[in-house]
Order: sequence, then C-alpha cells, then structure tokens
Amino acid sequence: MSDQEVIVSMLIDEARGQIGAGLANADSHDNKALALLGVDVAAIIGIITLHTTEVTTAARSPLDRWWGLLLIGSAMSAAAFLATVSNRAFWAGPAVDRFYAKHIHEPGLIAQFALLTDLNIAITHNADALTWKRGTWYVGFVLMTLTAGLGIVLLVVVH
Repeated sequence: MSDQEVIVSMLIDEARGQIGAGLANADSHDNKALALLGVDVAAIIGIITLHTTEVTTAARSPLDRWWGLLLIGSAMSAAAFLATVSNRAFWAGPAVDRFYAKHIHEPGLIAQFALLTDLNIAITHNADALTWKRGTWYVGFVLMTLTAGLGIVLLVVVH
C-alpha cells in the first residue's frame, strides 16, 4: 500500500466512526424523546381526568380554571417529541451496490477517495439532521418544563 492509500484508509475509518457516533447521538435523542413523550401522554390523561372529575363533582381545584393551558402545553411538548422521533433522515454512507457498480473498474485509491467523499457528504448531512433533531427535543423539553412549572405553581401558590 502506498502512503496515500494508507492515509485515505485511515480517513475512511475515522469517517465511519464519526457517522456511527452521529447515529448513536440521534438514537439517544430518540430514546429521551420517547420517554418524555410517555410522560406527556400520562400528563394529558391526568389533566383530562382531573378536569372531567371536577366538572362532574362540586370539588374545584386551581387546575380547573387553567386546565386548557396545561393541556395545550403538554400537547405542544408531545408534538415536539414526536417531531424528534419522526426525523429519520440520516445517511450511513453510499449504497454499496451502486458504489460497487460505479467504481469497480477504477484503481483502488480512486475508489477509496470516492468512498471518503461520499462518507464526508453523509457526515455533513447527518450533522444538519442532528441539529434539527436536537432542536425539536429541546423545544419539547422546555415546553414540558414550563407546563409542569405552571402546574406546580397553580397547585402550590394558587391553592
């Protein structure tokens, strides 16, 4: 192997590692979003159940007046977490069969350089997709925190 082939081979390994780390980061955001989506769904069920109970009985709580605001906050947070999970636009690299067909007759170094170029394109694309996924997760988390804070304030301060 020439020095150029060794360097390109090392860079391909590094690029594959970066793609793997990016995909793991995306999965981490998905796992957190799914867990908090479950909390949001439970909160929505609790808010609706509490409001329905208060409407059918004479018992009133501070949440009764503001239940719609809490419901909207929880629903918006759940929507942001769903957007986080639904973003599956990540690339792992070139399609192997097409890459093979395109580069089978080229010298090894040229094919390796083409692979490195395709992997670099995937890294750039994945960074953009991860930024969007991270952003929707943070929006959901902030909305959930604000909604929970409002619920606590209503229960503790107003009550």
